[in-house]
Amino acid sequence: MRVGRLERKNEQARSLLWTQSRRAVNHKNMISKNYVVFLIAIIIVAILAGGLFLFELSKQNNQKNVDGQNKISEQIKNIDNSDKKTCPPETKLCPDGSRVEKKGPNCEFDACPAFTKSGIRGTVLLGPICTVENNISNSTCAGKPYSVKLVINTADQKKYVSDFTSDENGKFSVEVPPGEYFIGASATTPNPPYCSQSGIIKVNKGVFTDVKIYCDTGIK
Repeated sequence: MRVGRLERKNEQARSLLWTQSRRAVNHKNMISKNYVVFLIAIIIVAILAGGLFLFELSKQNNQKNVDGQNKISEQIKNIDNSDKKTCPPETKLCPDGSRVEKKGPNCEFDACPAFTKSGIRGTVLLGPICTVENNISNSTCAGKPYSVKLVINTADQKKYVSDFTSDENGKFSVEVPPGEYFIGASATTPNPPYCSQSGIIKVNKGVFTDVKIYCDTGIK
């Protein structure tokens, strides 16, 4: 009997020990599973957070690109509008005879083209200085160099362009744009000498036109 009781106690002790051991193993497995689940959850949260961050960053970059494109479009639009701005119909005469208009957002004159000097040069002669009889036989009666102030007008003589004074040798040189001109006395006087050219003077671009101006003494 005592042996049977002892065996039963031992059997109960072994069963209790096995049960406790099994519980410990189950508890350990549960902890391991919980740790794995927790780790997976952290990984999922990290992935979601990274994806959200990348999405927001991409969204900001896209917005910056849109803003940049809108800014460029606005600048292009402003440039187009500035080109379409209507400026006053004013022109400026350039040294070469051409004219430039006002353009741009500030309605400024365009730059004049490169200018190659042009103008009129020549000699002013005073004559005759002898009567007709003496002039036939005496070459000293021919016209002589004359220093006088003269005026350059447009070919129709309606607009003043410039003026000059010939030197003691009758020489002069004055710059004017290409065009057609008329040279005459600086003032109308009733008494001789009367100074004028024989016709219209044409000046081409980059060229000085040579002329002779005769001042009539009125001697016959």
